Amino acid sequence: MKGLVISVIVAVTMVQFMAEPGETAVVSCDEVDECLVYCVPYLT
Repeated sequence: MKGLVISVIVAVTMVQFMAEPGETAVVSCDEVDECLVYCVPYLT
């Protein structure tokens, strides 16, 4: 289960680095954090 959490974190990080710095993000990091907060208790 921890491997899944690490995989999700790595995937989100890779997407963030692939985005152009000048581009307007469709989803902000804060929005992702807010959504993931509710999932973390189920994954741990």
